[in-house]
Amino acid sequence: MRLISITVLKNEEDIIESFVRYHVNFMDQMLMLDTHSTDATLDILAKLAAEGLPVRILKKPPAAAFEQAEWTNELLALAVGQYQADIVFPLDADEFVFSSGKNNRETLIKNIDLTSLNVCVWQTYIPQPNDCAQEHFIPKKITNIRRAALESFHKIICPANLVRKYSLKLTAGNHDAVAAGSGQNQLKYYRSAVLKIAHYPIRSANQLAKKILTGWLANLARSNRPSGELFHQKIIFDKLAQGEAVTPEDCTELALSYALTKPVPPPRTECIMQPLKSGIL
Repeated sequence: MRLISITVLKNEEDIIESFVRYHVNFMDQMLMLDTHSTDATLDILAKLAAEGLPVRILKKPPAAAFEQAEWTNELLALAVGQYQADIVFPLDADEFVFSSGKNNRETLIKNIDLTSLNVCVWQTYIPQPNDCAQEHFIPKKITNIRRAALESFHKIICPANLVRKYSLKLTAGNHDAVAAGSGQNQLKYYRSAVLKIAHYPIRSANQLAKKILTGWLANLARSNRPSGELFHQKIIFDKLAQGEAVTPEDCTELALSYALTKPVPPPRTECIMQPLKSGIL
């Protein structure tokens, strides 16, 4: 069974090594499409590949808009075609697939339905001001999650046989997939109680400031951006535009409301300590 991850990325120097070293315990191949990173992301990936890790680095030229869906579907076609995947994991660099039981490759495969699109719910991790700044392995550094009731987003894991049969295309954000023609009515979904996605969208004040300065402008350039989308990025962008610094408390606040339709109002339930477990922690 060949497991392949596909990732579109840009400027992920603070997390990309954690992402790779974690997922090589599960994946036979990791396809990485860099969209003109200007930090150390590509250097880090090159060093990991030089170690013999199964990382394939692809590059896109500079573009005004961040067309993730289009580029991810190019990787999807590559994974099921040239790389002969059996299961494809579309993952952002801040997403770590895991099993809440035994977190290993065998359990991962056992809990995937090859006849369905597999739905994995986000488990969003919340940075705290007292997180250890010297810890560079992100799942070990950030160990608190927000309450499950806040999680409405999920990601899709794609059996390759369905991609071929229905000419599947991933939607923006890899939250769903659509089939060509009448195939859409034949698609089935399977929500595992075991498989989830550990999500680390905010890791530090420095990372957040860089993410907002580049990401918000790129999203404004998208022609099909829904009104009100990514409100959380606009809040921090406006703060930076006024010359204010991003604080560790800003990181906690933004992570709590990340991908929600509005900020989490007080009183809040405290974050829950729940470290991601794996054989490399």
